[in-house]
Amino acid sequence: MDLSQRDLERVRDYVGDTPDDTTLYLYAEDATRWQEVALRVLYRRRANAAAGGSSAKTFALDGVLSVGLATADTKSLTEAITDLEAQIAAANGSSSGMSVGLIRRPDRYR
Repeated sequence: MDLSQRDLERVRDYVGDTPDDTTLYLYAEDATRWQEVALRVLYRRRANAAAGGSSAKTFALDGVLSVGLATADTKSLTEAITDLEAQIAAANGSSSGMSVGLIRRPDRYR
């Protein structure tokens, strides 16, 4: 798909300033919707955070203590991913991946 300027701005609303536009246009070659481009970036960020590749804040006292705190927010990444997946599902004609119904066994009717 060819990303329009409006589509690029929508992707930026989800992923921020990185990666650069060239990379996003490259990702768009394999996508059919702008949401898929944003999802590809967010999936990779979540994978990096889960693998410990997130940025960290460190505090150290030489010879005594060294502490590192990961700053990745996987909850907000997951929320953004869920939102984009719901938009794609709605565009494809399904509202969610879950169906609700009453299940009865034929030998248990009363």
